[in-house]
Amino acid sequence: MLDFWCYKIIIMLPLVKIKYIEGLKKRLDIYCKQASYKDVVREIDVDVEAVNHLCFWNPDSYSKINLHSNSDYSINLVCWEKNQSFPITYKKEEEWVYVVDGQLNIERYIEKKEGYVLNEKVGSIGSKKIICLDSSYGLYRLLNANKRAITLHISFKNK
Repeated sequence: MLDFWCYKIIIMLPLVKIKYIEGLKKRLDIYCKQASYKDVVREIDVDVEAVNHLCFWNPDSYSKINLHSNSDYSINLVCWEKNQSFPITYKKEEEWVYVVDGQLNIERYIEKKEGYVLNEKVGSIGSKKIICLDSSYGLYRLLNANKRAITLHISFKNK
Protein backbone atom coordinates (compact mmCIF):
# COMPACT_ATOMS: atom_id res chain seq x y z
CA MET A 1 0.00 0.00 0.00
CA LEU A 2 1.29 3.42 -0.92
CA ASP A 3 0.86 6.47 1.26
CA PHE A 4 0.45 9.77 -0.52
CA TRP A 5 1.22 12.99 1.24
CA CYS A 6 -0.06 16.26 0.00
CA TYR A 7 2.18 19.23 0.58
CA LYS A 8 1.00 22.76 0.22
CA ILE A 9 3.37 24.71 -1.95
CA ILE A 10 3.46 28.42 -1.31
CA ILE A 11 4.93 30.59 -4.02
CA MET A 12 6.36 33.78 -2.57
CA LEU A 13 5.79 36.57 -5.03
CA PRO A 14 7.74 39.77 -4.56
CA LEU A 15 5.62 42.39 -2.87
CA VAL A 16 4.77 45.48 -4.85
CA LYS A 17 5.84 48.80 -3.34
CA ILE A 18 3.09 50.46 -1.32
CA LYS A 19 2.38 53.97 -2.60
CA TYR A 20 -0.89 54.86 -0.82
CA ILE A 21 -2.37 54.55 2.68
CA GLU A 22 -5.32 52.51 1.40
CA GLY A 23 -2.91 49.98 -0.10
CA LEU A 24 -1.02 49.82 3.19
CA LYS A 25 -4.21 49.07 5.14
CA LYS A 26 -5.27 46.34 2.70
CA ARG A 27 -1.85 44.70 2.72
CA LEU A 28 -1.59 44.83 6.53
CA ASP A 29 -5.06 43.32 6.92
CA ILE A 30 -3.90 40.33 4.88
CA TYR A 31 -0.36 39.90 6.21
CA CYS A 32 -0.99 40.63 9.90
CA LYS A 33 -2.99 37.43 10.04
CA GLN A 34 0.05 35.57 8.70
CA ALA A 35 2.49 37.27 11.09
CA SER A 36 4.53 38.55 8.14
CA TYR A 37 3.79 42.23 8.60
CA LYS A 38 7.51 43.04 8.57
CA ASP A 39 7.55 42.15 4.87
CA VAL A 40 4.77 44.70 4.34
CA VAL A 41 6.33 47.64 6.18
CA ARG A 42 9.56 47.16 4.27
CA GLU A 43 7.62 47.77 1.04
CA ILE A 44 6.27 51.20 2.04
CA ASP A 45 7.13 53.84 -0.55
CA VAL A 46 4.59 56.59 0.16
CA ASP A 47 5.28 60.00 -1.38
CA VAL A 48 4.39 63.43 0.01
CA GLU A 49 1.69 63.79 -2.66
CA ALA A 50 -0.14 60.74 -1.29
CA VAL A 51 -0.50 62.22 2.23
CA ASN A 52 -0.14 65.97 1.85
CA HIS A 53 -3.92 66.52 1.79
CA LEU A 54 -4.14 64.81 5.22
CA CYS A 55 -1.48 66.95 6.89
CA PHE A 56 -2.23 69.40 9.67
CA TRP A 57 0.52 71.74 10.83
CA ASN A 58 0.54 73.06 14.40
CA PRO A 59 3.21 75.64 15.30
CA ASP A 60 3.22 74.56 18.97
CA SER A 61 3.40 70.76 18.77
CA TYR A 62 3.60 67.94 16.24
CA SER A 63 0.24 66.84 14.81
CA LYS A 64 -0.70 63.18 15.14
CA ILE A 65 -3.51 62.05 12.86
CA ASN A 66 -4.95 58.55 13.23
CA LEU A 67 -5.51 57.11 9.78
CA HIS A 68 -6.60 53.62 10.81
CA SER A 69 -6.80 51.42 13.92
CA ASN A 70 -7.98 47.90 14.56
CA SER A 71 -7.14 45.09 16.96
CA ASP A 72 -3.88 44.26 15.14
CA TYR A 73 -2.31 47.61 14.27
CA SER A 74 -2.70 51.36 14.00
CA ILE A 75 -1.45 53.80 11.38
CA ASN A 76 -0.76 57.41 12.37
CA LEU A 77 0.44 60.29 10.27
CA VAL A 78 2.65 62.75 12.16
CA CYS A 79 3.39 66.25 10.88
CA TRP A 80 6.40 67.98 12.42
CA GLU A 81 7.47 71.59 12.28
CA LYS A 82 11.17 72.38 12.80
CA ASN A 83 12.42 71.70 16.38
CA GLN A 84 9.37 69.70 17.45
CA SER A 85 9.85 66.39 19.22
CA PHE A 86 8.01 63.48 20.78
CA PRO A 87 8.18 63.30 24.56
CA ILE A 88 10.73 60.86 25.94
CA THR A 89 9.05 57.48 25.78
CA TYR A 90 9.46 53.74 26.20
CA LYS A 91 7.69 51.53 23.66
CA LYS A 92 6.39 48.15 24.75
CA GLU A 93 4.80 47.43 21.39
CA GLU A 94 6.64 47.43 18.11
CA GLU A 95 6.38 50.68 16.16
CA TRP A 96 7.71 51.22 12.66
CA VAL A 97 8.43 54.80 11.63
CA TYR A 98 8.58 55.61 7.92
CA VAL A 99 9.82 59.08 7.01
CA VAL A 100 7.72 60.33 4.11
CA ASP A 101 9.62 63.62 3.96
CA GLY A 102 12.25 65.28 6.13
CA GLN A 103 14.67 63.91 8.68
CA LEU A 104 14.33 62.89 12.34
CA ASN A 105 17.02 62.52 14.97
CA ILE A 106 16.84 59.67 17.48
CA GLU A 107 18.11 60.20 21.02
CA ARG A 108 18.38 57.69 23.88
CA TYR A 109 17.94 58.70 27.52
CA ILE A 110 18.61 57.24 30.93
CA GLU A 111 16.54 57.94 34.02
CA LYS A 112 18.26 59.42 37.05
CA LYS A 113 17.06 61.04 40.28
CA GLU A 114 17.06 64.45 38.63
CA GLY A 115 15.05 63.19 35.65
CA TYR A 116 15.87 62.03 32.15
CA VAL A 117 19.43 62.58 30.96
CA LEU A 118 20.57 62.31 27.36
CA ASN A 119 22.62 59.14 27.03
CA GLU A 120 23.46 59.18 23.33
CA LYS A 121 22.41 60.54 19.99
CA VAL A 122 21.69 57.35 18.07
CA GLY A 123 21.57 58.96 14.66
CA SER A 124 19.02 60.15 12.19
CA ILE A 125 16.58 58.75 9.68
CA GLY A 126 15.83 60.53 6.43
CA SER A 127 13.20 60.55 3.70
CA LYS A 128 12.01 57.20 2.36
CA LYS A 129 13.67 55.29 5.23
CA ILE A 130 12.05 53.13 7.89
CA ILE A 131 13.08 52.13 11.40
CA CYS A 132 11.60 49.81 14.01
CA LEU A 133 11.41 51.30 17.51
CA ASP A 134 10.64 48.89 20.33
CA SER A 135 11.67 48.07 23.89
CA SER A 136 15.27 47.44 22.78
CA TYR A 137 15.68 51.22 22.38
CA GLY A 138 14.88 51.83 26.04
CA LEU A 139 13.93 55.45 26.71
CA TYR A 140 14.12 57.50 23.54
CA ARG A 141 12.67 60.45 21.71
CA LEU A 142 12.35 61.53 18.10
CA LEU A 143 13.29 65.10 17.23
CA ASN A 144 12.80 67.06 14.02
CA ALA A 145 15.73 69.47 13.97
CA ASN A 146 15.36 70.43 10.31
CA LYS A 147 12.60 71.62 8.00
CA ARG A 148 9.04 70.32 8.17
CA ALA A 149 8.78 66.54 8.27
CA ILE A 150 6.04 63.98 7.66
CA THR A 151 6.17 60.47 9.12
CA LEU A 152 3.97 57.38 9.16
CA HIS A 153 3.88 55.41 12.42
CA ILE A 154 2.66 51.83 12.25
CA SER A 155 2.22 50.23 15.68
CA PHE A 156 1.56 46.51 16.02
CA LYS A 157 -0.44 45.20 18.97
CA ASN A 158 -0.02 41.73 20.42
CA LYS A 159 3.09 40.95 18.36
